[in-house]
Amino acid sequence: MLPPIASNFVAGETPEAALAHVEGLNDRGVAGILN
Repeated sequence: MLPPIASNFVAGETPEAALAHVEGLNDRGVAGILN
């Protein structure tokens, strides 16, 4: 079993929206990832 690496999950309506959200997180230094 893999240890948890994320504590918050956000679903995007579109791939573009999900990418924009993660880019915003990364700009704030949060190191977001997509799966």
